[in-house]
Amino acid sequence: MSFLPKPTSPRAVPAIRAGAVAVTVDEANAFGDNRRLAAERVRFVELVNTAIRQFRYPAREAVDYVACRHAVEFTLLPRAGRRGGSALTYPNYRQWSAKLKGVAPEQRAAALLNRYAVGRRQRFGDDAFWRAAMGAYLSQNRLPATRAYKLAADKVRRADPHAQVPTYAQWLYRINQLDPRAVVLAREGEEALKAKYGSYIDRSWDDVAPGEVIVCDSRTFDTRVRVWDAAAGRWVAKRPTVAGMMDARSWYLVSYWITTASVNAELLTDTLGLYLYNNNNVPPVISYCDNGSDYCRRGFSTELEGQSIFKELGIKLVNAIPYNARAKTIERCFRDMMQQFDKSFRDYLGSRPGGRSQAADWYERHPEELPSEQEFCSAFAAWLVEMHQTPRNGKIHQGKSPEAIWSARPARPAIPAERLPFCFLFPVGSRTVRRGPAVELNRVAYFADCLAARIGSRVMVKIDRLDPCHVFCFDAGGRLLCEAKRRDAIPALGMDDPDVRRRIGEEMARQRSEIKQVYTMLAAETGGLHLVSPAEIFSAVEGDKLVAAGSMASVKGRSHKYVHHRLADPDAAAAPVIAPAAAAAPEPAEPDADDEFFDDPVDLTGFDMFMSSNTKREIDNEF
Repeated sequence: MSFLPKPTSPRAVPAIRAGAVAVTVDEANAFGDNRRLAAERVRFVELVNTAIRQFRYPAREAVDYVACRHAVEFTLLPRAGRRGGSALTYPNYRQWSAKLKGVAPEQRAAALLNRYAVGRRQRFGDDAFWRAAMGAYLSQNRLPATRAYKLAADKVRRADPHAQVPTYAQWLYRINQLDPRAVVLAREGEEALKAKYGSYIDRSWDDVAPGEVIVCDSRTFDTRVRVWDAAAGRWVAKRPTVAGMMDARSWYLVSYWITTASVNAELLTDTLGLYLYNNNNVPPVISYCDNGSDYCRRGFSTELEGQSIFKELGIKLVNAIPYNARAKTIERCFRDMMQQFDKSFRDYLGSRPGGRSQAADWYERHPEELPSEQEFCSAFAAWLVEMHQTPRNGKIHQGKSPEAIWSARPARPAIPAERLPFCFLFPVGSRTVRRGPAVELNRVAYFADCLAARIGSRVMVKIDRLDPCHVFCFDAGGRLLCEAKRRDAIPALGMDDPDVRRRIGEEMARQRSEIKQVYTMLAAETGGLHLVSPAEIFSAVEGDKLVAAGSMASVKGRSHKYVHHRLADPDAAAAPVIAPAAAAAPEPAEPDADDEFFDDPVDLTGFDMFMSSNTKREIDNEF
């Protein structure tokens, strides 16, 4: 900078006057900093021109003079240059003074406004290029911008060598002007769009008490444990899965089950039983879960012929909207589980295959170095205690820990301990009672004497998963009828075994008892009149009693012993029954002396009676 003499008078350079620059429509619509910047540019040009006229400085020296002596009068221009430098420079003076030539004083500030483009500019180049480039870039293949530009440019030039292809800078400018929501949707998918830019429903949990609503879901860990493969005779690496039931109000994971097998309705039933155990047999009011087949299993959470475990416990099932995982607060717990627990293991697999470390590949070949299931569960339990005791911010917890909110849950009625096992009986459907009496389930018969009166009708059968040797039968209204048990088959050729003979004797005694019981019921209904004919019933006089007149035994027939009964006056003497006189038998005819077959006649009466009185089935039974 050249040496500049001090002006003879401090008023030689005009001072900034309020209202000296008029505000135009363009200036009023511009941004605030842009308006102030334009006003300072006008002032800078005026000061330089004044210094040139009064002190006869060259233009370059006049610029240096103003930048040195009047810099305090500017607030934006000293830092408005490149990389935060000063904009009080000679090139800027030349540019700004050229724009002010011939401009009216009231339009001078508007002439020096930054003309920022509003909206998207019209794109340059062939439309075929833009369609191909945008189609390749905005896809879930995630093609790099450089590759999409090159492929689109090559395609357009092959079709038309004279086609206008935009520069790579113009291509980058255009994709940077795209709506980021559209880019995320095209390259990452709908779930990423909802997670990054989608709106959400603000739910209030103020009216929900702890212990009232549970959220159920399962998650597969991003790490592995060692499991012994008996068939292969070696250790294998498997990813465990946790099925959890979390209190929706406090985010306290009340019960969970970790397994290396698949999650099914039976495991969820055990998890629900663990929830009641940890909550003093108090079931939740509402269970909020997704639409998975295991969580909506008939007989477990949804009714099967009017029966389910949820119905017995008084739990209402509420299903989440499909493909809306954000509505389940347990997903937040799963995210913390992944970030805090899964990543603490060297075998962390990552949420994507690309994030897998080389250590994970090592454990794939050496699964014996992985933790066992017991060690893994112990580590998870320790982490869960820490998570439950950590205070959380936000509208739901308001600085309290999940354990503190869960401990303050209100008291609610508990299920009696003697009734609880019957609530967890799993309904499998109705079955027809057959001879035995018994019900059949999976080709296994379960016998119960109390079902004798229901042979031919249908009953609801519920199984006890902890004991497959018995089932429970219920009527259509859900009332318990009886317990049916399995019976082991008796060996066919074990008559020499005393135990087998004892069991056969018990079964035969059971059969006789069943028949005697039916006779007793029949006598109670008819008063014994079923033993006589209808004609005797309606011809009997008052006072006649049922008396036995005799009995006979028979190998065949409806019963092996028949007792004949009749209605008679018990005080009257029994009148003898006189048999009628037998008619004289005719004399047999004399055989023909010439017939040699009748020299010694044979009596065929017995054979004739045998052939005429036996059917084919009876003959087969005799032999």
